[in-house]
Amino acid sequence: KYEFKFILTNELLAGGEISITFPKEFYPKLPVPEIDCRCNVTGALSSFKSCKLWDYTYIMITDERY
Repeated sequence: KYEFKFILTNELLAGGEISITFPKEFYPKLPVPEIDCRCNVTGALSSFKSCKLWDYTYIMITDERY
């Protein structure tokens, strides 16, 4: 289980992107969202439009303004 905390200094509009890239030399196989794991948000963001794994980067698209 991985947990990340963000403190934004600028506004993030609906449709904005949050991406987290893992170095492949330390993480040779990452869990695939909706198959091996679930993406969750808490705090100021209560939901998101999508969460996908692209190569070694998780990409979450927001569906609300933050």
